[in-house]
Amino acid sequence: MELIIVLMSYILGLNSLTYIIYAYDKKQAILGRYRVSEQFLLLLVVGGGMFGAILSMVVHRHKIKKMTFIIKYIIASIVFVYLLVVYNQKILIQINEFILFMK
Repeated sequence: MELIIVLMSYILGLNSLTYIIYAYDKKQAILGRYRVSEQFLLLLVVGGGMFGAILSMVVHRHKIKKMTFIIKYIIASIVFVYLLVVYNQKILIQINEFILFMK
């Protein structure tokens, strides 16, 4: 159960941070200032921040017209899910148990 709390805290925290960084990058783009690198934005997605990224992209209309970035985003999201499934099957089992416990 403790692992679930840690995992949920990690996901919530990373997605919040990802949202903020994507919004910051949009603001920088509008102002014509130094931008956050695409590699770092995608690294946040691979790390688990895909929900914060997509939410910020839609809310702030950031990078939604850049098809190459969208494709990279999808690939990064798939990599995250793959890593989660392959390397953390125990975590997925515990998430399932937690969901069943909450019902």
